Amino acid sequence: MQSIETLLSIEATDKLDPSLKNSPLNRELIAQGIGNTLLGFIGGIPATAVIVRSSANIVAGAVSKLSAIIHGLLLIISVLFLSSVLNKIPLASLAAILLVVGCKLTNPALYLHDFSRAISVSAFHHNYLINHFH
Repeated sequence: MQSIETLLSIEATDKLDPSLKNSPLNRELIAQGIGNTLLGFIGGIPATAVIVRSSANIVAGAVSKLSAIIHGLLLIISVLFLSSVLNKIPLASLAAILLVVGCKLTNPALYLHDFSRAISVSAFHHNYLINHFH
């Protein structure tokens, strides 16, 4: 499942990338397999590519995988050395940050398009049911 999720995430990320580079899929899957195998030896949780982190890196202007490595290092440093400070952050604040970041990563025009399409389909079904069963 993780391999499929990784491949889908890479495909979506390649479409978002303004330079339109194609990521090497085999290299990505081999690296993921090696990493997840090593994580198993130390009791870690298997990891996969994530579209949200990748799209955030693209929006921030990242041009290499170094941004993902720096992200991982910052997380490790934060957990190891700042855990007492991180525990004092209210969960509601973290949820608000997550919502703001999520809203920045989406396209509101897409929601409006889907909503208008759903209304027209709903109106069609409503008319069909009234005319057919009345």
